[in-house]
Amino acid sequence: MTLPPLALGGLVGAAAAVLLAIPAADALRDLRAARIERATLAQVAADPSPSRAIVIDGDATPARDAGTAADRLAARVRAAATKAGLLVEAATPAPSAGLARVRLTVSGNEDAVIGFADMLERARPLARFATWQMTAKGRTVTLSGEVVSPWQ
Repeated sequence: MTLPPLALGGLVGAAAAVLLAIPAADALRDLRAARIERATLAQVAADPSPSRAIVIDGDATPARDAGTAADRLAARVRAAATKAGLLVEAATPAPSAGLARVRLTVSGNEDAVIGFADMLERARPLARFATWQMTAKGRTVTLSGEVVSPWQ
């Protein structure tokens, strides 16, 4: 007995539907998870930003804008390096979105350079080396890198 072509096509279509039901269910589950995640992120983005400061009082460089904060940080770094007996080869403010940033190059004897870096990282307002590199040539050590500081 042979099946009519319409019945044969119906059976093949039903078998294909059964086989494709598993990946379709997985896709619907992934779509639902993506929609929930998108809604959660939209809710988080719509909430007001926190009203508290990121750092405690006294830890941020006081300034009205990012440029002023970078200039103040550069002046502070220059003064500290000079006080430590180092030669300031460069201390230039660098553009940055959220932090005051200064590109720094100082040189001097090893103890003075290490003491300066330690003092800078321990002092208030906060200042940290985002990047740094030390090189020695004879008795002179050169410290170069970028110093960052929060501002408000």
